[in-house]
Amino acid sequence: MILHLLVPDPPVWLDEGLAEVAAATGSGDAALAVPAARLSWLKLWLDSGNPPIPFDRLAGMRRADFYADPPAATALRYAQAAAMVHWCMSGKSPRARAAFERYLRELRERGARREGGVPAQEAFTRAWEGVDLRSAEREFGEYVRGLME
Repeated sequence: MILHLLVPDPPVWLDEGLAEVAAATGSGDAALAVPAARLSWLKLWLDSGNPPIPFDRLAGMRRADFYADPPAATALRYAQAAAMVHWCMSGKSPRARAAFERYLRELRERGARREGGVPAQEAFTRAWEGVDLRSAEREFGEYVRGLME
C-alpha cells in the first residue's frame, strides 16, 4: 500500500512483487524474503531449461495480462516479480540495485508530475539503459538458484 502513496497506479510486477516480499518478510526480520512456494515454482521453471520472463516484457505488462490465465503462467509471473524485487533490493547485483533505484525515482517523478509523466515502460527502459538485459536475466536466474540452496 505504501507504494501506491508514492506511485499512483504502479506497474503490476512491482506492485505484486513488493507485496509478495513484504508478506514473506516478518516484521522483525532484518533480511528480505521471497515466499518459498513462489521461489520453488520459479526454480522449477528455470531448472527445466526455461529462461526467466524477459525483464522488459514483465515490466511492460498491463494488469489484465499479468493476471491472465493459465494459472501456471500467473504463478510464474508472481514468482518472478517477487524474486526480481528481492534480487534488486538485496544488493547482490550492484547494477541491478542501481537500475532499480533509478526505476523507482523515475516512477516517483512520473507520479508527482501526473500530466506528461513518464510511462512505466519508458521509466524501466531509462533505468536499465546501458545494462545488457539478457545478461542480467542470466545473472538473475543464477541468483534464484542460489536462494534455494
